[in-house]
Amino acid sequence: MGRSARRRGQSGNMKLEILLDPHPASHACKVAEALRMEWSASDAASSTINLSSAGQQRFCVEFLIDDGLEQYRLGTRRAGLGSAIAGRNRVRVLAVRLAPESPVGELLGEAEIRISTTRPWSNADEIARAAIALTRQGVASRTAGKPIDLRLTTAPRPGVRKTLSWLLDPFARSLWTSIKWRLGRQERQQWMIGALPRSSIHADGPFPWQDVQWIEPPAGGIMADPCLVKDGDEHWLFYEHMLFSDTKATLYAARLEPRTGELTAPRQVLSEPHHLSFPNVFRWDGDWFMLPEQGESGAVRLYRATAFPNAWAHYRDLLPDFPGLDPVLFWHDGKWWLFVTRSAVPCVDDNLHLFWSDSISGEFFSHPLNPIKTGLFGSRMAGMIFEQDGQIIRPAQDGRNGYGHGLALYSIENLTTTEYREKLLLDWTPQTEGPFQYGLHALDVCGDYVVVDAQRAITHHSK
Repeated sequence: MGRSARRRGQSGNMKLEILLDPHPASHACKVAEALRMEWSASDAASSTINLSSAGQQRFCVEFLIDDGLEQYRLGTRRAGLGSAIAGRNRVRVLAVRLAPESPVGELLGEAEIRISTTRPWSNADEIARAAIALTRQGVASRTAGKPIDLRLTTAPRPGVRKTLSWLLDPFARSLWTSIKWRLGRQERQQWMIGALPRSSIHADGPFPWQDVQWIEPPAGGIMADPCLVKDGDEHWLFYEHMLFSDTKATLYAARLEPRTGELTAPRQVLSEPHHLSFPNVFRWDGDWFMLPEQGESGAVRLYRATAFPNAWAHYRDLLPDFPGLDPVLFWHDGKWWLFVTRSAVPCVDDNLHLFWSDSISGEFFSHPLNPIKTGLFGSRMAGMIFEQDGQIIRPAQDGRNGYGHGLALYSIENLTTTEYREKLLLDWTPQTEGPFQYGLHALDVCGDYVVVDAQRAITHHSK
């Protein structure tokens, strides 16, 4: 091991030291830069964080990369390169407390991120950003973790055949894309919304694509994240609306006839300077509320209708300093439960946090098991929680093969201020044949009907 550098950061009487490979492109260096630690020279292994108190080392934390077959250190210069060339599209970044002279460590936290198989040289930066996110969430100061067997190897180095295949395949795809561009025929992916009878959904069956009444989106944009509510005899559909030429989305509402998919008089009902999506609309004590996603604002923010369904005003911030994604409120056992993903790029759909409050106007408290779920499968919410056949059902996203690639349904078995337990009921993937082969990522239940969104490819004619 070559000469390394050490950076330090203070937190009260605690001291963080991260031991680094001094190479300018070192991934561990990027972690230290982001944490604004101070430099000092040292000879030591790279990518280790030491936690010390009063000059005495308590333990050290190391970031490891696990791609399913190999497990290697963050400081490895080929981090994420060989994994991608070998065809692995995601990795886990592990924060592990090391036990001296022991093959067993303690897992203090982890992030699962997708990596690029077409631009693998960029993966090291994404992995370092995931380590930064974990450190900022306090993994280095946790006092307990889960046992984990360490089986450290070197980063994978694919052979010549694998590397040539990786080089040639993207070239062929790029050439075909260029030909289509010159012919004025480019493909782009488009989200659209559909409605179907609730009776078509079965916990032990495939997704009933044949029963969906699809709503045609604007030709130059998308409709996504549907939420269906009923007011009197009318069904109202709230959804994300965005044109391909826009830089952010706004929220729309329209009357929906769910039996036919007919949408009437859609109009914008909420816009902010930042991106809005995932509207969750519900009624409580005679008032209508909306909880949309607006992670770019840095807060989880609740709105109340001043004239339902078209006018809304800011009611309060549920979590003022939490950049939340796809938040969902659920009333159960005399408490409000808030399920939400923390946004810390690239960790945007691999975690689920839970908060609770006795009142919609009261303080929300963090659950002691946070994050209650990690991983790209089943963490990020995919719709409002609903009850069916005596079960509490949580819709979740499957992001293993890309954002919004598939859906999963979980049954919540234990929900208290100290415990959380759920079991997987099913998972659905996009169509293998048919137009919707690119994504299926939201589901909402309202009475006898269900609304979903799915993604298709459309051809854009530029000439």
